[in-house]
Amino acid sequence: MNVYGLSISRISILFILGLSLQIESSNVFAEQPIIRMLSGASIVSPSPPLLWYDYCRQRSSGSSIYLLDRTIEELGFQLKMEEPNSTTFKNFEDWQKYYLGQLKNGHNDMVVISKDESNSTLILGKYPLISLQYLIVSRSEIPPPKNITELYNRKAVLAPYAPESLKKLLRDHNIEFELTSSVRESFRQIKQGKADFTIANNHISHMIAHSENMLENIVISKQPVFDRKLYLAMEKTHANIELLPQLDSVFARYHRNKHIDSINQTYMQKWVRYGTCEPL
Repeated sequence: MNVYGLSISRISILFILGLSLQIESSNVFAEQPIIRMLSGASIVSPSPPLLWYDYCRQRSSGSSIYLLDRTIEELGFQLKMEEPNSTTFKNFEDWQKYYLGQLKNGHNDMVVISKDESNSTLILGKYPLISLQYLIVSRSEIPPPKNITELYNRKAVLAPYAPESLKKLLRDHNIEFELTSSVRESFRQIKQGKADFTIANNHISHMIAHSENMLENIVISKQPVFDRKLYLAMEKTHANIELLPQLDSVFARYHRNKHIDSINQTYMQKWVRYGTCEPL
């Protein structure tokens, strides 16, 4: 059986921050193939409402997971998520090499990446699955920076999974930085006066500031340093050229009717209420 020219016996889709989807035939649902999804939620810092790992339910959660699930369901598939066996990924680049490598060697058929991570062998969707705004988070004792140039000679810290484009931005402005163990640890060092600033996405910045009672110790900028958008991407084959627009059209409709905003609000409320443990 083929779907959009692709064999159902072995199709896989890999999703970032790290996720990998694999479609296999099911004996129970012969007409509805199962998509297995390898999620990196258990090895990266929670980023509500987009992605986190629910330890009580032992599965990935978040608006991005829900959006993928709905999209796949509309195309007649079922989604089954799994966590990676390896926790040896030290930073974003390690994870990026892994999931792009899985795509290249044919173990996976789709990734979610930014445009600057793409190459000539891939085709990208037109509408982003995930949109992030990165904000400057600084100590309250220093003047609130209006832009990145005002942070020269300030001590910067970044989480290990900070994207390469963010690191390049700091290097381009001759700003040195150190990597911490997590986004939360970066915030704690700023609160303790061990560092001057970090840069993190808008969702996780406000979440950590509230959960750690840091609002009096830090300042979160209102204007983003840059936007980061993540798109569906596939190897440039005839079958994929036909399949990707089908997936992309679902995202286009979600963007038009503001459904993505509604999903994000729902999952942020779920995070605030349950955190990483939603009762069974």
